[in-house]
Amino acid sequence: MPPVVREENGVTIIPVLEEILVVEKRLVLREEVHVRQTTAGEDVEMPVTLRRQHAVIERVSPEGHVTALSPAPPPELEP
Repeated sequence: MPPVVREENGVTIIPVLEEILVVEKRLVLREEVHVRQTTAGEDVEMPVTLRRQHAVIERVSPEGHVTALSPAPPPELEP
C-alpha cells in the first residue's frame, strides 16, 4: 500500500513516488531427476585360446596331512 498524504504541525506532506524495476535471479527447484544404478550379470561360454596352464598336485593322507607336493613348473614367458 503506497504512503498517504498527511498533515503534521500545519504542514501537508505529499509523498512523491518513483517506480523502479527490480530484477532478481533466484535458483528455484523445477524438477528432480532420479538415477538408479543397477548391476546385471550374465554367464556366457565362449571358446578361447589357452595361453598358459599351471597345476599343483598335493597328496593328502586320511588324517589331512600333505605328504607330497609336485614341483612348481618354471614360469613361462609369453611371446
